[in-house]
Amino acid sequence: MVMRFLDCQRIQLSGVAFSSARSLRVLDLSECYIKMLPDSISQLKQLGYLNAPRINHRIIPNCITKLSKLIYLNLSGSSISALPESIGELECLMHLDISNCICIREVPASFGNLKKLVHLDLSYCKMLAVDPKALGGLTNIQYLNLSHPGRSLPIGGMLEIIGNLIELRYLGLSSAIRNAGSAEAFNFIHRICTLSNLEHLDLSRNNSITRLPESIGRLRKLHTLDLVGCIILERLPKCTVQMDSTVNLNAICFVTHADDGESSSNIGLLRHANPEYLHITGLENVKSMEEVKSIEVTKEKRTSFLTVKTRINYLKFEWTRDASRSVDAQEVLEGLVPPSTLHEFSIEGYNSVIFPYWVMDIKQYLPNLVKVSLVGLRKCNSLPPLGQLPNLVELFLAEMDSITTIGHSFCSGATAFPELKKLFLGRMENLQVWITIYSCGKYGKLGSVNEVMFPSLVKLSICDCPKLRMVPCPPRAKEWEIEGSDNVLSSCGDGGQTSASFAPALTDAIVTVKSSKMPLHQWRLLHYLPVITDLSIIRCTGLTYSSPELVHVLSFVRSLHLELSDKLQLPKWLGELKYLRELKISTDCTGLQAPPESLKDLIALRSLRLYDCEILTTTPKWLGQLISLQRLHIWNCTELNDLHGSMRHLWSLQELHLYRCENIVALPEWLGDLASLKELEIRSCRSIKSLPESIPKLAKLENLSIHYCPELAAWCKLEENKKKIAHIKHRRIS
Repeated sequence: MVMRFLDCQRIQLSGVAFSSARSLRVLDLSECYIKMLPDSISQLKQLGYLNAPRINHRIIPNCITKLSKLIYLNLSGSSISALPESIGELECLMHLDISNCICIREVPASFGNLKKLVHLDLSYCKMLAVDPKALGGLTNIQYLNLSHPGRSLPIGGMLEIIGNLIELRYLGLSSAIRNAGSAEAFNFIHRICTLSNLEHLDLSRNNSITRLPESIGRLRKLHTLDLVGCIILERLPKCTVQMDSTVNLNAICFVTHADDGESSSNIGLLRHANPEYLHITGLENVKSMEEVKSIEVTKEKRTSFLTVKTRINYLKFEWTRDASRSVDAQEVLEGLVPPSTLHEFSIEGYNSVIFPYWVMDIKQYLPNLVKVSLVGLRKCNSLPPLGQLPNLVELFLAEMDSITTIGHSFCSGATAFPELKKLFLGRMENLQVWITIYSCGKYGKLGSVNEVMFPSLVKLSICDCPKLRMVPCPPRAKEWEIEGSDNVLSSCGDGGQTSASFAPALTDAIVTVKSSKMPLHQWRLLHYLPVITDLSIIRCTGLTYSSPELVHVLSFVRSLHLELSDKLQLPKWLGELKYLRELKISTDCTGLQAPPESLKDLIALRSLRLYDCEILTTTPKWLGQLISLQRLHIWNCTELNDLHGSMRHLWSLQELHLYRCENIVALPEWLGDLASLKELEIRSCRSIKSLPESIPKLAKLENLSIHYCPELAAWCKLEENKKKIAHIKHRRIS
């Protein structure tokens, strides 16, 4: 019997959801909204396959370990804080996926009993501290993904057990050994090279890797070696750039360096490599044009040695900035013509004034480009005609000091940038003007017709471009991020037109402004954007005062994020955001005051998060005015020692989370007045020793989670106190 829920995001599972389906063998909840797994799931004694990602509750019922025939279990992306201690009782389990479970901190001691486990995915478990001993017993494991943990793997312990996992085919270690010493990383990889069955090894984004052992050549079955983002990798062993061992390598980060005689470089080794990802650094070390010039393909046709490598999907050329060079960068780049099938292309550190012929005719040579990045091209005074790339989706331009204007030549004709979705302009200190429209030709008596640049743009990021002005109107985009670029905020509208003059207006906008020193009432850009529904203001000054016109622009904001540093008082205009539903506040001030009565009109506010208020000593008095508030999260407020009494008036509050509030020594007795409270979570508040005597008054409290509060956990386990919390249906105390 198979049960699969299709397009059921709005359906929640009840406590008796599976009580009548005891013959079920396959259960797929991947398209269902899962608040929590019901206890009745333990009645599915025949269940072999359970796909239940994105569980929204901290607790997974212990009774799940009674599913003795379970072979496949997927809990990826869930909010669960721990696996059941008895997880090792699932003796038939072969596939376990808990990737992206960012609240899990450790695996239970019984984990090593899962002897039949073949597939284990622990990637992106940001809080997880991997215990090598728990992995050492998994001798049948074939797929192991430990990528992107919150902390680097313990290399010492991993060295002891990795050699035992002889059945491994896939090993994911992306960003997993980033904090190890270079010698530690080298020795660990050398030990990995004893795994003769290994086919795919992901070592990407590990800054600890400076070199690879020659023993990697022993991995005869290896077809994919991913070294993307290993930015300090000095060189590759010769075995990785020989034809017989690199035909199927996924990624090569190749460091160009002078050969022993200093008369030539090693770039010729790449003639036999054909990876999907190729990053060539140190191009200033090319000694002559002969090393990169064209090679003979037929008697009639000559081409670059890279042009024929059609397997390459990503290609990056990098010169070390300010380094001396034997060959001009333009000449080197002219000889490195990429394959026409290339999708992603990046140039960094190029120091010539102009580009070679193939870059200036990029539509002809690289028509399939999807993403382009140009960084640190400090002498280039004009941009290549990227607007004619028909498939370009992302464009990243940064540190191009000689560029002063972005204009018509960037588009180079009609229908420019038809598919561009993301644009980043960063650290371009001399960029002064961006002409956001262009002429797309003659149309009879109408003459020249203007079109807005980037008609499909979704996200625009502008960072540290202090002189930049956009004329005559802002481009059309849904998401805006502006940092350290005050002219962009203030200069819009100089031409008297908006992007709506040239293209249909968007329904809403998401805006983030960082590090602005300009007073809020001068942010004219906001007047020319669609309705702003999501606004983040990070480390900006001059927020206290606004204008009636700007308040009207902000009146439809539903989500607001404020990171304050210069004022104790919240801005008065905050109380005028009638539709505000979510508010996040961070401050480095000792208090967080608001003008009297200014917040009482926030009748739509449902969620408030105070986070990283590291010297805040008491919750603000104005909290009591938020009578419609349903969720309150107070995170990482390490000096907080008092919950203000005004909070007792939060009669609609359903969720209260306290995390890393280490100076709170007791919860107030008025906590029992929060009659609507359904969920209480206390984490890493080590000074709290007990719950208040009023806790039994919380009749609607269904979920209690206490983690890393040792004295409070001990209090809850005393017999006389168990009665006080017996009415709470779900209790997770560890």
